[in-house]
Amino acid sequence: MTFAADPERRFDRHLGLASELAGKSRSEVIRKFVDQRLLLTGDPERLATPAGRLMLLVTANLIARFCPKIDLQLDPSERMLVDETLGLLHRIDSSRHAEFRMVARPALSTYAGALAIGAPTTGMPVDVVIDAAGWLAAISTIGALPPLPRTADGNPFGALIAAALGAAEIFKHLVKPRPGKAFPFGTATFSAYDYSVDSLDPGPTLHPATVLPPTLLAGVGAVGNAFLLALSNVPNVCGDLYPVDKEQVDDPSNLNRYSLAEERDADPEHPMPKTHLAVRLFEGTGLDVHPLQVPLDTALKRVHNGELPRPTIVASAVDNNAARDDLQKLWPDVLLEGATDHTLAQVSRHEHGSGLACLLCIHSRPSNANEFSYVSHAAEISGLSQAVIAASLRDAEMVVTDAHIEGAPDAMRTHLAAHVGKPICSVVGELERLSAKPAAELPHQPTVSFVSMMSGVLMAAELVKYVGGLGSGLLTFFQIDTMFPLQNAGLQTVEAVSNCYCITRSDAIRQYRAVVQSSVK
Repeated sequence: MTFAADPERRFDRHLGLASELAGKSRSEVIRKFVDQRLLLTGDPERLATPAGRLMLLVTANLIARFCPKIDLQLDPSERMLVDETLGLLHRIDSSRHAEFRMVARPALSTYAGALAIGAPTTGMPVDVVIDAAGWLAAISTIGALPPLPRTADGNPFGALIAAALGAAEIFKHLVKPRPGKAFPFGTATFSAYDYSVDSLDPGPTLHPATVLPPTLLAGVGAVGNAFLLALSNVPNVCGDLYPVDKEQVDDPSNLNRYSLAEERDADPEHPMPKTHLAVRLFEGTGLDVHPLQVPLDTALKRVHNGELPRPTIVASAVDNNAARDDLQKLWPDVLLEGATDHTLAQVSRHEHGSGLACLLCIHSRPSNANEFSYVSHAAEISGLSQAVIAASLRDAEMVVTDAHIEGAPDAMRTHLAAHVGKPICSVVGELERLSAKPAAELPHQPTVSFVSMMSGVLMAAELVKYVGGLGSGLLTFFQIDTMFPLQNAGLQTVEAVSNCYCITRSDAIRQYRAVVQSSVK
């Protein structure tokens, strides 16, 4: 007998967000998920390519996490793709509300939303069109995509970001948020290479193979799942990956956002260990996965004792400061962090010796955590006044204006001028604020499938860029709010803090990096 999670539990995170955006109770908004139907379609030529197939499968995966009724209209000749997509959907959701079908002649009036890959299959009008080229993702909510170049280097990152954007836009169509709560993406492109918006540059070509040095993935939750999914689609990825997580997929709400988890994995009688999601994904590939189904501190002790190689690269998908501090104190060559909050996705990059902030610089807080003031902290890093920061907390739609720039310190004006018209909360960096306080003090913020996907994919993109020596547009932070236009997304550079451990103990860190054992005993 197949395990089927209760719909309200399964859609928990999406229900929380939908309730907030629509201004309705959870019992009201659940009908927006279980009673509405979506259509996925696409241009046959595009769907016959690896990028087209990837966009369809990942978009279907993400949407099925909040909508159990999806119809496919695909070219009949693509029977294998149809079967693959329907098989995936049924493994994700077999509940009584689930209904996934192939249709020949869809009646558009019956759908709450329709999304096409590349272009609609028969030129019919749809709500959202997505496409990709290399590192570049494209989306249009008016049916006219930008003229993308055609690439065939197997780069999955543009396609994965396009899928996340498309799922986010479909979510808005289902929920119908109140005015001012969410905005369509319109027609835009986004580069997972340099984080530019409205560019047509597909970015550099991937190397034929991506060889990972010892790489530690801390946390195989929602962001960790997305990171692994992205990495699995990189051509010829090999090397050594050490995923660490002590937990299992033992909560049906995990199905909200764990892109690798299927319904059977959340069976309370036989829950899947989270690290085994990585083992299953990379089975038979060139990447050696060494699962560490133990608490993070246990795994780190094994590293410090020389029982495990010291990781050259650390990918952090944890959600608490103590773990972040411990990961940074491995002093890897580069530490990448993916994080989410509500509808905001973030990725950050911390390269040793760069002179920019490490995780300790960013997440350190006073010994008395109650002394921490977000208002003063945000004012200090942004140049905005404390009064403006306090006002922006009361009004999430408040944006940076020319008047704010005039009142800012000279050193901050150039940075603020680049963000005129963007939400202040986005510019300051909501996640940086939250991560600087103990988790117990934070409000519950429901994170959903497409937000986690954005963060995890961008973290994997940074890993591939670093290993391949491709450079990056990311110096410290990038943040994107999936409920706002892409033009509101922003990069932020943070200098190392003068009294941080990475500065005051730099000689000791160099000695540690020079003598620490890097081979297994």
